[in-house]
Amino acid sequence: MRTGRGKARHRPSRATRSRKARPREKSSPDESALRETEQRFDDLFRAASIWFWEIDPNGIVTYVSHNYEAQLGIPSSALIGRRFDNVPGTIVAPEERRRVLDCVRQRRGWRDFLYSRKLLNGKIMWIKTSAVPIFDKKGELRGWRGTGTDVTAQVETERALRAGQQPIKKNLEAASDWFFELDKDEFITYISPNFQALFGVPSDIVGKRFVDFPGAEFDPAELERIRAARRARQPYRDFVYARIFPSGEKRWLSSSAAPIFDENGEWQGYRGVVTDITERMRAEAFARLAQRRLHDAVSYVRQPFVVYDAQDRVVSFNHAFALLHSAPGEKTAVRQGVSFHELAQWQVLSDFYAGGEAIDSETLLARYQSGGEHTYHLTDDRWMLVGYRRLPDGGAVGLWTDVSALKRAEAERRVLEARLHHSQRLEALGMLAGGIAHDLNNSLVPVLALTKMVAGRLPEGDRSRANLETVVKAAQRSRDLVQQIVAFSRQEEQRRESVDLAAIAADALRLLRASIPSSIRLEEALAPVPTVDGDPGQLHQIIVNLVTNAAQAIGEAHGTIGLRVELDDDGGHARLTVSDTGCGMAEETRARIFEPFFTTRSVGQGTGLGLSVVHGIVASHGGRIDVETAPGKGSRFDVILPLPRSMA
Repeated sequence: MRTGRGKARHRPSRATRSRKARPREKSSPDESALRETEQRFDDLFRAASIWFWEIDPNGIVTYVSHNYEAQLGIPSSALIGRRFDNVPGTIVAPEERRRVLDCVRQRRGWRDFLYSRKLLNGKIMWIKTSAVPIFDKKGELRGWRGTGTDVTAQVETERALRAGQQPIKKNLEAASDWFFELDKDEFITYISPNFQALFGVPSDIVGKRFVDFPGAEFDPAELERIRAARRARQPYRDFVYARIFPSGEKRWLSSSAAPIFDENGEWQGYRGVVTDITERMRAEAFARLAQRRLHDAVSYVRQPFVVYDAQDRVVSFNHAFALLHSAPGEKTAVRQGVSFHELAQWQVLSDFYAGGEAIDSETLLARYQSGGEHTYHLTDDRWMLVGYRRLPDGGAVGLWTDVSALKRAEAERRVLEARLHHSQRLEALGMLAGGIAHDLNNSLVPVLALTKMVAGRLPEGDRSRANLETVVKAAQRSRDLVQQIVAFSRQEEQRRESVDLAAIAADALRLLRASIPSSIRLEEALAPVPTVDGDPGQLHQIIVNLVTNAAQAIGEAHGTIGLRVELDDDGGHARLTVSDTGCGMAEETRARIFEPFFTTRSVGQGTGLGLSVVHGIVASHGGRIDVETAPGKGSRFDVILPLPRSMA
């Protein structure tokens, strides 16, 4: 290297100068010690992998250790009197040359000056030199003294390492994640270059801590979890936190890291990766919002439903299902995680189901596992259709449908069908009875006429006349029976006219007083009411049959029969009431009193057609009969007949 102007002068080596300066003579002890030291250093450099050199102020080589030739294959004599950069094959980088020249101008040393040299065999050797300035006693610069080292292996290794790291670096810069390293005090020592590209934030946060970075939002529990892992020198995963960037955008990040240990096992910090999970968090928030809205929507659905997972545990249910499984004064048995078997046991133990069907928890579990639909009668008299549908993940959805109205409608349908069948049977019976009655009536006419005629010719007190009168009475009873059968069968011709119900009731009472025992008192309250459209004879028969039935209920005991005619409370009907203080009826008897031929009296004392005829007449007039009775408390029959619309 040239360090001054003028022609470079050759400077002999120290050993050469010493030999020329003194003739051969016996050396002094100091000189012998000096030569011994020089020889020792010369031997040392011969064995060392570094070599020693000296240059004068102009950069001319004045000394090179003997091992230089062994290291570079160039004789040391070829360098004496020349500059290092004039040796063929020497290549010095411009920035390195400028650095060393600055040191030379400033008369100071340098370290790790790196250059390369192409050897005779074509191999490139990399050399690193360091030097210090040499001054004489007067402070004059005499040159530089330094060492040279072959660093070819190191340079080639570093280049190979950089070449291998280049693809990794490019991948890191292109990745959507970014990487970091922290020291023991959580200060950032490295952050991947793509941090700025991803978030628009300069990567000058090296030397800072993440917790001190503006805009960070940490969950205290999560932060404590990570710090506990760091104190234990343990790795951690999925540390989720939010960060508001200078643009005002809020991003969600997830960090995972592992501890760093040196070759001695000493903990040095953490190395980790950060992933932007903003879209995932938004999707999860949207899903939670949708789930909450769905939950709010179905919570008020009136149909109870429940969702079970693959382990038959409750994962979701609505308010109606919870209320269904609530006992008075107790909390609901339904909760997250409760198993189907536990719910089934609660249902059995709490008498959830009405009696009449043997149900246990094992039966309920078997029906649940087999799926399908089953109907249950609950203790609150509701009927529930329960169906289970399997889900793709192995779970199930249970739907509870209230079918009480359907059950009631089905029961009513069965009752109506029974009534229809009964009505059809009665109609057939009426047709048969009507035909028989007409034949009997035709047969009774000559019996009554001829018997009366013969009896009228016999004197009073004659025994034969008494016998004939007995025959007449029996024939008359038969005639009355025929009339009742005809009325029951409705085969006789009906006539409708405006009828004064109170007048018909008064007329019927005048006829009935003679036939009612004196032990029974008749009480009447006949208020004038508007006329009704009806058959006077049939309405008269209604009163006679009801009063006669009341007298038979009282029997030989003392009692009272009441007959009342009044306007009904609604103003559109006339009410005829017959009450008695007789024996009354049980509910089973009351339910059958209008059935044809049903009677509670002994054989020969009643036909069982009286009340049935009354019911038929009232129905044909568009009215109804209400009955109030109880054993030992008498009975009350209310006949309600409609008034003509013009009068109502």
